[in-house]
Amino acid sequence: MDLEAIREMPDAEEIAHRCFSPVEIERWMAAPHAVRTAAFFASWTRHESVIKALGLSLSQPATPPVEGWSLFDVMPPAGYAATVAIRGEGWQVRAMGQCSRGRSVSQDRIG
Repeated sequence: MDLEAIREMPDAEEIAHRCFSPVEIERWMAAPHAVRTAAFFASWTRHESVIKALGLSLSQPATPPVEGWSLFDVMPPAGYAATVAIRGEGWQVRAMGQCSRGRSVSQDRIG
């Protein structure tokens, strides 16, 4: 998993060309200016979550493989982007409710 604060990145284009696939670069460059920073971090968290799951160096310039992976964009608080990477295809993610101390606020039940 990777979680990043969405913030202006003066070197975003350099990072994108070094780390993103051609399809990711094209999608990012085509994004309207108002959402371009958020689009950068959506791609970046996908990239970094797979690299972390593989145990590779984050400074690795190569684009990690996405075939054979399930990538899920998580909905963190406003101003953040997050992705969960799971090896294998066909996985599903289910929200279980908010985390809290004490009694669970989740409506899901086991058994």
